[in-house]
Amino acid sequence: MGTVHKGAPARWLQAGPLRAASEVAVRYWGIVSTIGLLATVLFVIWWAWGKWGREVLQDDSLTVSAKQLVLRPPPPKWIRGDIRAEALRQSSLERLSLLDPEVTVKIRHAFELHPWVASVDYVSKRAGGRIVVELRYRRPILMVVTENGEGWWPVDTMGVLLPPADFSQNDPLNFLQLYTPDHWPAGDVGTSFGHASVVGAARIATLLDPYWRSWGIVAIHAMRKDTSSDAPVTYELETRGGTRIRWGAAPGQEPRGAPTAQAKLARLRQIADAQGTLDLRPSAIIDVRHAAARTVRRSSAATHSVSAQGN
Repeated sequence: MGTVHKGAPARWLQAGPLRAASEVAVRYWGIVSTIGLLATVLFVIWWAWGKWGREVLQDDSLTVSAKQLVLRPPPPKWIRGDIRAEALRQSSLERLSLLDPEVTVKIRHAFELHPWVASVDYVSKRAGGRIVVELRYRRPILMVVTENGEGWWPVDTMGVLLPPADFSQNDPLNFLQLYTPDHWPAGDVGTSFGHASVVGAARIATLLDPYWRSWGIVAIHAMRKDTSSDAPVTYELETRGGTRIRWGAAPGQEPRGAPTAQAKLARLRQIADAQGTLDLRPSAIIDVRHAAARTVRRSSAATHSVSAQGN
């Protein structure tokens, strides 16, 4: 028979279920204590934020100011106002706190609504309380002028209405002008002008932007054969001396077989290189709507054609 040693049951209990149970109890109470401590801390934070949170958010030292907004790239020269302050004011964000968890979202939305901003690519918080905003600006390309002279409106390359208040009375002379009989903006600044003829003219003005000043072009005329709203729009350009350039349809809307906008531009460049300008005197008609561009001089003595090469 085997020998039973004294104290064996005690050692068995110590090494068996009793020890395991005690270890579980210790771990359980440790977890409970940790959870309790975290709950207490969260409660204190919640209570403190409810008591002082509003004051913290309204602390002037934590309020987002226009000077803290870093625009990349910086606004171009044609934007004369402080669009940072305007964006904050127009979106009622003068009291926006840097601690607001949605501060970058709100800043992004504010700039997306600004009429001078075409798009916002990125917004991020940086050290020192700075907020970097990467965006793209709208560029004025055309002035829409009513034929009776009652109003003028600047638009960008996409035909979006820009703030007239940001321009002086002399500024229309620095842009190509689109003359229309009765076209008034259909919406607010920062939205489309609302007329297809304006969008088409803006495309032409964008294409002509490097050349129209030296060529002597000053205006674009939009015309329809009839008054129906779905009638095709054609365009003529006018120079300072009265030369008329029959352009035809807007870029991208040319009839089948007609020259493209780039082909028309190339023909005008040929004529301008040969003649030194498109502002021909006596006044002439230049027609680039067909495969062979023609220039017809109008004079009391005679009328004759000049080819695209100026011969």
